[in-house]
Amino acid sequence: MTSLITTTRSQALPATTKFALFGASLLSFIALQDAITHGITGHYSRASDNYGTTWIWLAANLAHGVAYLSIVVILFAEAHRIDTGSRIRKALRWLLIASFVPLAVEFTLVVAVMFAMDADLDSPPGWVAALEILLIGFVVQFPAALALGFAIRKVPGMKLASRVLIGILAAAAFTAVLAVVAKDFAHPAYLEATVMFGIALLGVRRS
Repeated sequence: MTSLITTTRSQALPATTKFALFGASLLSFIALQDAITHGITGHYSRASDNYGTTWIWLAANLAHGVAYLSIVVILFAEAHRIDTGSRIRKALRWLLIASFVPLAVEFTLVVAVMFAMDADLDSPPGWVAALEILLIGFVVQFPAALALGFAIRKVPGMKLASRVLIGILAAAAFTAVLAVVAKDFAHPAYLEATVMFGIALLGVRRS
């Protein structure tokens, strides 16, 4: 963490990187708060689907949407550095974009419409159920981000992002251990936070 702070202070970060780091922080805070709440109480936070289409639910989901959008922005902004010299890196970048764009749509436009309709989250309208296919991107992001982490290891200035993305393996192991020894604390938040910060750090140039 000290290394990250020193790095970010020693250079002027582009607006796209600041946006991505903000998005990663926002989503990680909500997700980790949900994980901790469930671990301590056995119930998910008030931002979860369990409490219906409340204002808190709307705000949390829109925050997720903004966070996903910020990741799409940084993947476009750093395209040249990621893609140059490697079709594999380029393919992985586009796979991540294809994963996060539907998530951004789902967590902004779809959620806003559901809130306006006061939809029953336990029995959502048919068109909402059909759009659940968009959430496949949630699953795809993890292996795609991990693969990108390995693929950018030798890209100048991306060592920090690479290390964090490869840390997805550690986050997955940590989550698996929690599922055995403290299952109420097991939550995808740890993986989400690692992916989000790893991708956001693509814009922080450090050898």
